[in-house]
Amino acid sequence: MDIRIEPLPNIRIMPRAQRGFNALVDRAPQAEAMGQRIREKLRPASTWLYNSRRRLATAGVAVLTVWLFLHVMFGANGMVVYRQKRAEYQSLRH
Repeated sequence: MDIRIEPLPNIRIMPRAQRGFNALVDRAPQAEAMGQRIREKLRPASTWLYNSRRRLATAGVAVLTVWLFLHVMFGANGMVVYRQKRAEYQSLRH
């Protein structure tokens, strides 16, 4: 039986909170500049989306309406199937 005591792992010293805060403050201008560059790149797309919001909403409502119409007409219990079942019922009844 081997009873050896393993050496303890080195205890890592945690950095002080002040160092992290200083690093954050030092990099704040770079982060702001990066955010500004991203905003400038996305500005044309966001402007187009904002200016086209009513057209996009109208197109969305039209797509929803067409989908609902197709579902009502041709779905599992739609009008086409209902008419076929009613015709079959009428022919069996007479």
